Amino acid sequence: MRFNEKVILLAEEATYGTGASLSSANYQRVFDLNITPEGEEITDEAERGYEGAFESIPHGEHVSISYKTHLFGSGTAGTPPPFASALLACRLAEVIDPGVSVTYVLASDMGGSAAATVRIGNNLHEIAGMRGMVEIVFEKGVPKLSWQFKGLWQAPSHTAAAMPAVDNSPWLNFVPTGPGRTTNASLHGQSVKPFSLSLNPGNEPVYDESLTTAEILFSGRNGSGKGQIEAPTLDVINFFERASDRSHGPLSISHGPVGSRATVACPNVQIKKPVYTKLDSGNVGYDIDFVLLPNAGNDEFSLMFD
Repeated sequence: MRFNEKVILLAEEATYGTGASLSSANYQRVFDLNITPEGEEITDEAERGYEGAFESIPHGEHVSISYKTHLFGSGTAGTPPPFASALLACRLAEVIDPGVSVTYVLASDMGGSAAATVRIGNNLHEIAGMRGMVEIVFEKGVPKLSWQFKGLWQAPSHTAAAMPAVDNSPWLNFVPTGPGRTTNASLHGQSVKPFSLSLNPGNEPVYDESLTTAEILFSGRNGSGKGQIEAPTLDVINFFERASDRSHGPLSISHGPVGSRATVACPNVQIKKPVYTKLDSGNVGYDIDFVLLPNAGNDEFSLMFD
């Protein structure tokens, strides 16, 4: 087997933990795909009259999956992007305005779940009950979504089947950052010049096992982020003062052309005190950490494609 022989198919589950019918239409075009078995162990330390190692008994087995995808819209306003099923498994709800936009907002309940098939050579991993978190990462180049999921454990099996045929065409609407492509960057109502930005709604998936059941749940939500911007002069906006005063304000940024445009909006952001940094240009920059706060609840983050 070759290490680069990796493919993941993913779809939304109709009922939690029951899996989904997967085909090449559910292909996810990903980078840095990793799958890791997780769990705990009990040591069987019985009194046996002699020395030596003790057998360990695995329990609470589950699996962790991580990967990245490009950030982009479908190319048709009002049509979900090809990674929509993954977003729904990250405790986000989908709001479609036909022909206009698709918006993902925070769900008040556990949200949806996903099932996936991961092929690594002839090894086949079938995973149900997946829930996870997604982080939006803007850096020079192509913005990405960084995904981290947990799912229910099922032992992998051998398959002699050929790798599924995949269609990359729905995944090629991405564009790099740059003038006219990354726009409307604003922090606390002030237009800013960002060099990097990452935002995480903070939905933390955990494996929850009782005596009779197992499920991936969300333990809570703690939205956060960080960014690097060119420092505006203090007479324009004083982020040090706003951090000391615990002032809150909106943060937003858009990327991509109409139809494939993605806009991230966080309406109530607390900033931590900026840290000075030297930008590549020699200009003064700020590294700033963010706290994504709710207003009325479930409203601290949204991701819109239009």
